[in-house]
Amino acid sequence: MTAGLDMTIGERIELLRRRRGLSRQTLASLVGYSSEWLRQVERKGRQVDRLSTLLRLAQVLHVKDVAAFMGVAVPQDRVEQLIQEGEPDIRAALLGQRTADVAGVAVPPGDLTRLCRDVNDAWTSWHHSAHRYSLVRARLPGLLARVYGCHAWHSARQALPLSAQVHRLTSAFLHSTGELPHALLAADRALAEARQAGEALLAAACLRGFGDVLLRLHSAGQARELCVAEADGLALDGEIAAEEVGAERTWLYLTAAEAAAFQQDHHEAERLMDMAEELAGGLRGSDIRTATPVTPVDVAAHRVRVEAVLGRTARALRLAEQVEEVDALHREGRVRFYLTLARAHLQARDQSGAVLALMQADRDCGEEMRCNVYARHLLRQAISQDSVTVRRDLHQLAESAGIV
Repeated sequence: MTAGLDMTIGERIELLRRRRGLSRQTLASLVGYSSEWLRQVERKGRQVDRLSTLLRLAQVLHVKDVAAFMGVAVPQDRVEQLIQEGEPDIRAALLGQRTADVAGVAVPPGDLTRLCRDVNDAWTSWHHSAHRYSLVRARLPGLLARVYGCHAWHSARQALPLSAQVHRLTSAFLHSTGELPHALLAADRALAEARQAGEALLAAACLRGFGDVLLRLHSAGQARELCVAEADGLALDGEIAAEEVGAERTWLYLTAAEAAAFQQDHHEAERLMDMAEELAGGLRGSDIRTATPVTPVDVAAHRVRVEAVLGRTARALRLAEQVEEVDALHREGRVRFYLTLARAHLQARDQSGAVLALMQADRDCGEEMRCNVYARHLLRQAISQDSVTVRRDLHQLAESAGIV
């Protein structure tokens, strides 16, 4: 860190935030405060009076000299406890700056088509491959470097949509593996680039990813507000085909419904789910080209998740039995459904049902138990509800996850 010690703590925070490419809203969300609170810290000299908050800021901003940052002496081991290794190659690529030092990986004009194809292939792997974590983990650092270099050769119109898609995928991967601060950074960057490119449908998809991360960061109210506003605004854009608009609005309302469920707002969760179901019922999937396709099966599976989040376990399990053609979902969707089913069974203290659902998720993607932090959390919950009848299956799952 090169910021002078004569700077206030707020000035140091603002300088480092800008260097990291974080918006004020994103940094504030990562440390559990409002953007207005952070604005007052940066611009009006408001004091940060909690050590835990300062340490969290230091972690998110990747401060090495914490004592200089805070103006106090802090035991280094305390700081190191807060730093998680996670995905160092992806994190390093994500935090790389679009400056002259990426010129060596800049994408020549003739390779833009290839880059577009590689980005689409990476997304296909994430949705459909049984080895989606290892494949995407191997590709993301190179894709991030290439889209940063793409800005050196191509216009914003060409570079920004590709960059937004790569950052959106980065966020999805880091979200699943549990690196929420970096997932939020990637989602924020994807959304900003999609909006700068003027790509309304892509921006809506990026906002969904942003909302998903906010849910895991306990900012359900913000996620709900953003998704509903985006869905309502997208409906007013008459330049996009109705089927495309309907698909993205459906996904946004589904995310908003889950956010309302996290807030235990039963009425609003049901209202938003009904809106999504009505929209999805009127869509013809074959006409959807640019937006993310959505079917009644997607909506039915999501309703099960909303009911489970609301704590209405019996209803969630009844609805799960009514979900037909689960195999019609792509692999990621099937895994998500089986994990939701496992959650509902665990809430009902039905360990056998939970283990069966986890085994179905493991069958669809053998890497899920090892890489998906949510799956690992459910597995640990299942282990805590020890039962002789499923102990052997649990041991096999625990081995798959690397827990034993």
